[in-house]
Amino acid sequence: MLCSCKKNSSANIEIQGRVLNFWDKSPIPCQIQLWVGSSTPGSKGTTNYGNYMTNADGTFDIKSNTQWMGTDYTLLFIPTDGNQSQFTEGCSVSNNKNLNIGDILTGMINVSCNIKINSVSSASINFINVGSTPQTNFPAGTSTVFTASFAYSASGYQALGNFYPFKYRISSSTVDSTIMVPLLPPAVTCSVTINY
Repeated sequence: MLCSCKKNSSANIEIQGRVLNFWDKSPIPCQIQLWVGSSTPGSKGTTNYGNYMTNADGTFDIKSNTQWMGTDYTLLFIPTDGNQSQFTEGCSVSNNKNLNIGDILTGMINVSCNIKINSVSSASINFINVGSTPQTNFPAGTSTVFTASFAYSASGYQALGNFYPFKYRISSSTVDSTIMVPLLPPAVTCSVTINY
């Protein structure tokens, strides 16, 4: 996303914010590059206007100086923990103004779900979209507990909320069943029981 900061050569601009893990709200240390130009940061026609770092609490405070020129700005965030990809954040700020863009929620977590299945009929069960697990098909008469897991990103959280989603189908049915198992941040585990 592009950050359009309209200004002239004497304008003073300040951009503040905080980078946090979307799940447990812990600070994510990042290098921040400020780029001018309407293209992708680092491509032809763009100029780097400085490198900054987030503070220990995830906050950042980027202040302009008089040589800043241009109308399109991009903040490029490069997490220093090596666990996620870089990303950009957009903003719009006027001349001689301060802008607090607030909390930027990002990151990735691994969520695990303990799934207990109890056979109460002559049907088998097949898990269609359960995440990573060594087995997804269970014959009739099976009662067991297994653990499934999946990587949960900030964008997934925005789409799904605090839930571990998965689908399964019982052999006696022609339709899939969907379960959204509640998750309670900052915990990264949950459990559910299915009688089939």
